[in-house]
Amino acid sequence: MEQGLAALGIDVRSIVFQLINFAILFWILQRFAFRPLLKILKDRQEKISESLQMASEVSKSKEEAKRQQKLVVLKARQEAEKIVQQATLQSKTIIADAEAKAVSQVQKMKDAAQQEIQRDVIAAQSGLRQQAIGLVLQATKKVIGEKLVADHDEEFITKALDEAI
Repeated sequence: MEQGLAALGIDVRSIVFQLINFAILFWILQRFAFRPLLKILKDRQEKISESLQMASEVSKSKEEAKRQQKLVVLKARQEAEKIVQQATLQSKTIIADAEAKAVSQVQKMKDAAQQEIQRDVIAAQSGLRQQAIGLVLQATKKVIGEKLVADHDEEFITKALDEAI
């Protein structure tokens, strides 16, 4: 067999020597190159995996923060609407109170004016009555030519005026 291989230009000793060299080289590379390279690749893979996990967590945190932000904005809007409603209600109450006070004051002023007018009318009527009595006395004096008794005259004229009015 060696001759057949030799005819093909293959040296068996050279092949055995190359196989031994290859096995030694493979062992050296395995021991000093492949293991450290595989360790570096494994460490790199772990770092990438951790980075992806952290990125996923950051993304989740970001989404949670957005959700919280939306909740806070919604809550703030609801509180703002509640405040506006309360302010509107308070303003309506204040306006109603002011209107009620104004109506009350107007009524008081109206009542006071009516009382004043009533007093003025009574005073004017009293003054007119006194003037009428005086005029009637003067007219009676001129017609009769003499003065009647003052107390009796005044009673008589007052009675006549009361009947006329």
